[in-house]
Amino acid sequence: MLSCAIEFKDAFFIYSTSDLEFKEYVPSPGDWERVEGVCSFLEVFSDVTKVVSGSEYSTSNLFLSEIRRVKQIIDIRAIDPNMHIREMARKMELKFEKYWGETNLVMSIGAVLDPRFKMILPKFCFPTLYPIASDSEKNLSYLRNALTDLYLEYCKEDKDALTRNESSEVSSSDANFFNEQRETPKGINDFESFIRESGGIIEPTKSELEEYLSENIIPPNSKFDALAWWKANASKFPVLSKMASDVLSIPISTVASESTFSAGSRVIEPHRSCLKPKTVDVLLCGADWVRELYGLKKCKQNEDKEIVVHLD
Repeated sequence: MLSCAIEFKDAFFIYSTSDLEFKEYVPSPGDWERVEGVCSFLEVFSDVTKVVSGSEYSTSNLFLSEIRRVKQIIDIRAIDPNMHIREMARKMELKFEKYWGETNLVMSIGAVLDPRFKMILPKFCFPTLYPIASDSEKNLSYLRNALTDLYLEYCKEDKDALTRNESSEVSSSDANFFNEQRETPKGINDFESFIRESGGIIEPTKSELEEYLSENIIPPNSKFDALAWWKANASKFPVLSKMASDVLSIPISTVASESTFSAGSRVIEPHRSCLKPKTVDVLLCGADWVRELYGLKKCKQNEDKEIVVHLD
């Protein structure tokens, strides 16, 4: 709304010269200056909202770099010469620090699981998010440990699942049959011993996570799909790909941005402007619950289909 108003700044002035009664409603030069400052400040938030929230949620590998942009603009505006902007930024800074402390680890892990970024993106973002150099190094070390611990949990779950499947598929009689029929000839045993002694068999020394992090990063691509990449490389990183699919699918928010603005305008219309906040919550939540109960989906703007629900 403010961006649109700035485009008609001259129109306001010209119209006021022909309509003297309108002149008292025309913003002053100081008002326009504040509007321009607010717009330039909130433009970053608008861009970030479009990236991290929507009907089709972005994967979590994109969150860290966008949050860095938010932190960067808040820090700049917190020392802005304009007192109005400065006070706004400092209030935002308090809120940012509160929520950043609760969600930073998941976003950082998501960034590492993007083969275009890996550990490079956290190293790039942390100096802004953690201004003190020692804090940045400390959090990078913490991120590596957390990533390793999470990977080991997935390895344990995968091993347990494999053990359960093997025990359920193979009965004791089948096991005896395979043991009797599959005795390795002594000649082959001697040959295997010779290969091991001569260094012909090299035991794997790197885990999937270490192998993934040691590989070169993929060239940047704006149309890159992280989930599709992990699906294509599932045979190479079977355990790590499961972990990546789980982490990358975590949304930054459980509420879509359009549900705050668009749905609110449909509920709180001019004829319902006196509704209490609790009543508005009931209307919004009730609509979502009914759609979930009957498996309904919201129609897109270009669809004019009527949805009929038959209640028995």
